[in-house]
Amino acid sequence: MKELVDLESLLSALSRSWDRETSADSANWLPNNPAWGQCAVTSLVVQDFLGGGLVRLDLSQHPNPKVAAMRSHYFNQTVDGTYLDVSAGQFSDDVDSFVAIKNDPAKLILKKRGYCLGNEQTRHRYVELRLRVAQRLSGDNQLFGDKIYRRCLTLALGSDCQKGKYGCVVTFDNHVVVETFNKILEP
Repeated sequence: MKELVDLESLLSALSRSWDRETSADSANWLPNNPAWGQCAVTSLVVQDFLGGGLVRLDLSQHPNPKVAAMRSHYFNQTVDGTYLDVSAGQFSDDVDSFVAIKNDPAKLILKKRGYCLGNEQTRHRYVELRLRVAQRLSGDNQLFGDKIYRRCLTLALGSDCQKGKYGCVVTFDNHVVVETFNKILEP
């Protein structure tokens, strides 16, 4: 079962957490288009909270060279089969051509979570965005200022277990002795 959070709070936390550091295209990211380059990491965070699948849209043939350079766009397929595209606003300048491409089922490809997280840069951006969203949803709980707590949460995000994610940091005399997270054991 996924964490319970209302969609409006999740969307607000996501949009307030986006910046150049979490964008796949930091060179073209601008504050007036905060969703730019945020699709993969945003869809992963949405999946954390709402479940469902990840959908990849091929943009390589998009008429706008800036959009085509992104190569792909990710969004979510909810558990009831509908699509949720939190970062679609990044294409506001090219909304008509984007919608036309998105409505072509041949261009939609379901992807596994591991596919997105297999890219080290995407994984780093996902962890940063996920931490920010968790902090905002917590009401900026002071725990997020604790280095050990943040490290445990960061480690937990590396777990491939879908039932529960746990990070552990053991310290002795203010030195980290062990860092680990739960893993799925293969038979």
